[in-house]
Amino acid sequence: MNKTIKRLTWMFISAFAFSCVAVVLYQVYYIIPRDRCEAAGHWWDPQTRICGVPITLSTLTGRKDKNAPKIEAKKP
Repeated sequence: MNKTIKRLTWMFISAFAFSCVAVVLYQVYYIIPRDRCEAAGHWWDPQTRICGVPITLSTLTGRKDKNAPKIEAKKP
């Protein structure tokens, strides 16, 4: 009976260690990149795990945005 208890103890310890490693790897590869991307104000795509940067329509078309604040250069 003593060997059975030791064997079960090692099985539970190894299952616990495997679970801990799995949780850490999930955090490193899925959660941390998503949080960094969203903190920067970008868009996170969970299917492809790509951090997308939003682009305004005026950037693509080259047209001026009427609602954008006007910035004028000051003369020295």
